[in-house]
Amino acid sequence: MQRSTLRCERSLLEAMNVAMQGQLALFYDVALVVTIDNATKRMTFANTGRTNIVLFGLKLGAGEATFEKEGRTVSPTAGYGIDATESYASIAKVFPKGTGGLIPFEVYVKNEKGEEFTTRCRVGVSWVKDEMSLTTQVVSVTPDHWSRRITSKPIASTPH
Repeated sequence: MQRSTLRCERSLLEAMNVAMQGQLALFYDVALVVTIDNATKRMTFANTGRTNIVLFGLKLGAGEATFEKEGRTVSPTAGYGIDATESYASIAKVFPKGTGGLIPFEVYVKNEKGEEFTTRCRVGVSWVKDEMSLTTQVVSVTPDHWSRRITSKPIASTPH
């Protein structure tokens, strides 16, 4: 009888441990929202998760990924903006006036524990009168060891 009780207690403790580990992992999940302001041609990365994230790199379409030397830390509920003027110009070459489509876009980040994630997005391209309009949609945020497979040469950080 006592062994049965001990087995039940052990089973219960193991289940509680798994549940607690799952709850703790939620604090380190990456939740990133990417927006574009068409008037200012600025892209903003908003951290809507519970952990600090560090933005390390970007990849637009079939282009080469670019990386900052040290990354940019974005705390929960904060954002980081960059000038996207060059991206607008390169997108306009692919989608001239009167055309539109979707372009894959990736953001390479780490959470506070140093775990790597890739945020996969789509940039929607359309034209409103003579102005190109871009919108973004986050498709997925997945654990990914991107630093092992990306061989592009890191670029120096530049303040924006």
